[in-house]
Amino acid sequence: MPSTYFDLPTKLSQYEKASVAILPVPLDITTSYVKGTRLAPKAILTASAQVELYDEELEGETCDIGIATLPAIKTGKKPFESIAEEIGRTIGRIVRDGKLPVMIGG
Repeated sequence: MPSTYFDLPTKLSQYEKASVAILPVPLDITTSYVKGTRLAPKAILTASAQVELYDEELEGETCDIGIATLPAIKTGKKPFESIAEEIGRTIGRIVRDGKLPVMIGG
Protein backbone atom coordinates (compact mmCIF):
# COMPACT_ATOMS: atom_id res chain seq x y z
CA MET A 1 0.00 0.00 0.00
CA PRO A 2 1.32 3.46 -0.85
CA SER A 3 1.94 5.70 2.13
CA THR A 4 1.02 8.85 0.18
CA TYR A 5 -1.88 9.84 -2.03
CA PHE A 6 -1.00 9.13 -5.68
CA ASP A 7 2.14 7.40 -4.30
CA LEU A 8 3.87 10.77 -4.64
CA PRO A 9 7.60 11.17 -4.05
CA THR A 10 8.78 12.98 -0.93
CA LYS A 11 9.36 16.30 -2.71
CA LEU A 12 5.62 16.46 -3.58
CA SER A 13 4.23 14.97 -0.37
CA GLN A 14 5.99 16.90 2.42
CA TYR A 15 3.43 18.56 4.70
CA GLU A 16 5.47 21.74 5.07
CA LYS A 17 5.46 22.37 1.31
CA ALA A 18 2.05 20.92 0.39
CA SER A 19 -1.05 22.93 -0.50
CA VAL A 20 -3.39 20.00 0.21
CA ALA A 21 -3.53 17.66 3.21
CA ILE A 22 -5.25 14.27 2.94
CA LEU A 23 -6.69 13.04 6.25
CA PRO A 24 -7.61 9.33 6.35
CA VAL A 25 -10.53 8.63 8.71
CA PRO A 26 -11.30 4.90 8.98
CA LEU A 27 -14.84 4.75 10.44
CA ASP A 28 -17.35 1.92 10.67
CA ILE A 29 -19.65 3.57 13.19
CA THR A 30 -22.89 4.08 11.29
CA THR A 31 -22.84 1.11 8.93
CA SER A 32 -26.06 -0.83 9.22
CA TYR A 33 -25.65 -3.69 6.76
CA VAL A 34 -22.09 -4.77 6.02
CA LYS A 35 -19.16 -3.49 8.06
CA GLY A 36 -15.99 -2.48 6.24
CA THR A 37 -16.12 1.24 5.52
CA ARG A 38 -13.15 1.63 7.91
CA LEU A 39 -11.08 -0.04 5.18
CA ALA A 40 -11.83 2.74 2.69
CA PRO A 41 -8.81 4.99 3.40
CA LYS A 42 -6.34 2.19 2.65
CA ALA A 43 -8.29 1.19 -0.47
CA ILE A 44 -8.40 4.79 -1.70
CA LEU A 45 -4.67 5.27 -1.15
CA THR A 46 -3.94 2.01 -2.96
CA ALA A 47 -6.19 2.91 -5.91
CA SER A 48 -4.78 6.45 -6.11
CA ALA A 49 -1.37 5.02 -7.01
CA GLN A 50 -2.90 3.86 -10.32
CA VAL A 51 -4.16 7.31 -11.37
CA GLU A 52 -2.50 9.09 -14.30
CA LEU A 53 -1.09 12.31 -12.89
CA TYR A 54 -0.97 14.29 -16.13
CA ASP A 55 -4.18 16.26 -16.80
CA GLU A 56 -4.68 16.87 -20.52
CA GLU A 57 -7.08 19.78 -20.02
CA LEU A 58 -4.75 21.60 -17.65
CA GLU A 59 -1.68 20.45 -19.57
CA GLY A 60 0.17 19.59 -16.40
CA GLU A 61 0.29 17.56 -13.25
CA THR A 62 -1.96 19.05 -10.58
CA CYS A 63 -0.05 17.14 -7.90
CA ASP A 64 2.76 19.67 -8.37
CA ILE A 65 0.97 21.85 -5.78
CA GLY A 66 1.96 19.27 -3.16
CA ILE A 67 -0.35 16.74 -1.54
CA ALA A 68 0.59 15.51 1.92
CA THR A 69 -1.00 12.40 3.41
CA LEU A 70 -1.39 12.58 7.17
CA PRO A 71 -1.48 9.57 9.47
CA ALA A 72 -4.98 8.12 9.83
CA ILE A 73 -7.14 9.29 12.71
CA LYS A 74 -7.12 6.57 15.38
CA THR A 75 -10.73 5.50 15.74
CA GLY A 76 -10.70 2.09 17.44
CA LYS A 77 -13.45 1.70 20.03
CA LYS A 78 -13.57 5.42 20.93
CA PRO A 79 -16.95 7.14 21.23
CA PHE A 80 -17.88 9.10 18.11
CA GLU A 81 -17.77 12.40 20.04
CA SER A 82 -14.09 11.82 20.81
CA ILE A 83 -13.34 10.96 17.19
CA ALA A 84 -15.23 14.03 15.96
CA GLU A 85 -13.23 16.26 18.32
CA GLU A 86 -9.95 14.84 17.04
CA ILE A 87 -11.07 15.33 13.44
CA GLY A 88 -12.04 18.93 14.26
CA ARG A 89 -8.68 19.67 15.91
CA THR A 90 -6.77 18.15 13.01
CA ILE A 91 -8.81 19.96 10.34
CA GLY A 92 -8.37 23.20 12.29
CA ARG A 93 -4.60 22.77 12.30
CA ILE A 94 -4.59 22.02 8.56
CA VAL A 95 -6.61 25.17 7.83
CA ARG A 96 -4.46 27.33 10.16
CA ASP A 97 -1.44 26.03 8.25
CA GLY A 98 -2.99 27.42 5.06
CA LYS A 99 -3.73 24.06 3.44
CA LEU A 100 -6.85 22.58 1.87
CA PRO A 101 -8.07 19.65 4.01
CA VAL A 102 -9.45 16.55 2.28
CA MET A 103 -10.88 13.70 4.35
CA ILE A 104 -11.03 10.18 2.93
CA GLY A 105 -12.67 7.27 4.61
CA GLY A 106 -15.76 5.41 5.55
